[in-house]
Amino acid sequence: MSADSARLVFARNLRRLREAQGLSQEGLAAKTKLHRTYVGAVERGEINVSIDNMEKLAATLEVPLVGYNHIAAHLYACRLAHGRAMTYPCVGLVA
Repeated sequence: MSADSARLVFARNLRRLREAQGLSQEGLAAKTKLHRTYVGAVERGEINVSIDNMEKLAATLEVPLVGYNHIAAHLYACRLAHGRAMTYPCVGLVA
């Protein structure tokens, strides 16, 4: 699986957003009523996540689901501009 696959981009962004809010995987799982091991597997990109669960996770983190796609598009543009994978946000492009 490519590091730029939608599943892995979602996984990385989920972890970043969760950590930015100071939540543990267990805390996020409790708030979303999902199992702790499920949240961990999603963050590692090990499983496909349903759109329903994507919506639950995004709502709990108070981020519109389209926000995940915006970050993915930004990272893709950074990779094209710099010729390598970048972290979000990358310098030189407006987020």
